[in-house]
Amino acid sequence: MVAETHYSIGLDVGGSRIKAGIVGSDGTIHYKITVNTGRSGKEVVKQVLRIINDLLSKAETNKSVEMIHGIGIGVTGQVDFKTGTIIAGLEDKIPGWIGTPLKSIVEEKYDLPVLVENDGKVAALAEMFFGGHGEFKDLVCLTLGSGVGGGIIINGELHRPSKGAAGELGHIIINADDLDKPGYFGRLESYVSSNALIRYAYEEVVRRRSGFLYDRCGLEKNCITPELIKEAALKGDKAALKAIDKMAFYLGSGLASIAAFLGPDIIVLAGGLTNLGDLLLNPTVKYMRKYAFGITAKYTRVVLSKLGFFSGVLGAAALIFHYVLGVKGLE
Repeated sequence: MVAETHYSIGLDVGGSRIKAGIVGSDGTIHYKITVNTGRSGKEVVKQVLRIINDLLSKAETNKSVEMIHGIGIGVTGQVDFKTGTIIAGLEDKIPGWIGTPLKSIVEEKYDLPVLVENDGKVAALAEMFFGGHGEFKDLVCLTLGSGVGGGIIINGELHRPSKGAAGELGHIIINADDLDKPGYFGRLESYVSSNALIRYAYEEVVRRRSGFLYDRCGLEKNCITPELIKEAALKGDKAALKAIDKMAFYLGSGLASIAAFLGPDIIVLAGGLTNLGDLLLNPTVKYMRKYAFGITAKYTRVVLSKLGFFSGVLGAAALIFHYVLGVKGLE
């Protein structure tokens, strides 16, 4: 734990939203901002610069700008960490994003260190610093939402190969028979995502034609959402419970593979789907324990993140605390 509070700017650049704030090394976020991402790489860059200007202006008004030690940015897509350039990602959703030298663009505008990293890795760093897991040196974080992202921490450091692709845990192969199907079928994130959960629930509604989900939505698939599935499951709806259990089966199987390969002290589940809480966690742990190899079933903890909506902002700011200030993590 550092003796005094330091500050950095953290930005979490997602496919649809950018979240940002000034973050203290004690985990406090000041001046939270949320805006739409933009429809092109150039628009995203403009939004990023506009947000940084706003945050620095607020810091200057409060005479604390000199206390900001850098700007950390977590982004959707793969990153060359040394250059801070986007080398792969959502080109279909953000045209012109790939190839954006984000670090150098931001550094040219501001006299501050700038670090850019993949959002899954940033999520893992957030858990190491602010998730209450400071006693663990080997940690894996999976972000569960429209897909599955992730980051790996080994001996207190992010695992980062030269090309920046490690930690793409959503691409663990779960079913090789499905690999030739369009999209990412066969891989973990095709079975564990908000769309997959909706698909499982709809299949059960069509089969059962009874229960809370059927009464609410009939056979209208677009009516079903993860939030509605949670509500139905809490009411004992069999279709909803079966859908969550099916997703937990695939997630637990994936965690068993991760545990066998990496043997982490702890696996942290983050992202929107963790709003399902114990409805998802309990069966996931059950399947992970069932299929894990040997003692990994006994010694690998699985928990839900407690960091919430702005966890990516915390992780982005932690890039500065860790790589610029040399802080190893906060208890």
